[in-house]
Amino acid sequence: MKLTIPYEMKTYKSGAKRSGRQLRFDLIVKDMPDALRGIARRSTEGAVKYGDHNWKKGGEDFEVDLFNHGFEHDLKFYSNNLDDEVHIITHKEAKLWNAMADVQSEWDKLRATHQPEAVKAIEAALNKKAWREG
Repeated sequence: MKLTIPYEMKTYKSGAKRSGRQLRFDLIVKDMPDALRGIARRSTEGAVKYGDHNWKKGGEDFEVDLFNHGFEHDLKFYSNNLDDEVHIITHKEAKLWNAMADVQSEWDKLRATHQPEAVKAIEAALNKKAWREG
């Protein structure tokens, strides 16, 4: 599958050219630094407690556990009427970490079970959706 999204070629002062079509990581870094710190904090806590990359050793039942843990943090947040900002942020960071690990697990599974061309086609379809207007 080939992307046919119209885009402008970007020309730099040096004369170098590059596609103007790219994912906007800068928006995440600039707009969500505290959320990124929260993900780093949760990753650090997990590495200290379970070892680096422990979550990547999981399987399908672990993916279900990621969802369940994330949901559990939702329940704690919404049912306990937490007024302590530390607990509110802690549960939201945990929910976000579990969601990101779940998405990454799905990508890892795709890469393990599909040919590289098929994975690129899936990425292209997702990118096309991201650039679609409206």
